[in-house]
Amino acid sequence: MNLTDKQKSICEQVVNVFETGSTKGNYGAISIYDDGPGIMDVDLAMKPGYSTAPEAIRELGFGAGMGLFNISRCVDTMKLESVFGKGTRLRLRILLKDDETVGEGHPNPKGDSTS
Repeated sequence: MNLTDKQKSICEQVVNVFETGSTKGNYGAISIYDDGPGIMDVDLAMKPGYSTAPEAIRELGFGAGMGLFNISRCVDTMKLESVFGKGTRLRLRILLKDDETVGEGHPNPKGDSTS
């Protein structure tokens, strides 16, 4: 699967939220909206292994039904809302701990000038 320039740009912006954000009690938030077909059964879609991907996609190694489940395991809060036939909204929040240092311009916890 090849990403378009727009998709690459979006991925880079998401990473930037966490690399350059303050870590003092803050969080990174990501909201994703689409006007696609929506998800008929959100509870079912959240179950590991559930997939609506056609067999041709699965043969390529995609569509294992782990995407939403794995996302939920990697974030602090996840809210998935969908209206079948209208679209979907996915909201994610990742809390940044006070002792975490990420990205450029954040102090090194060891106090030296190396990362």
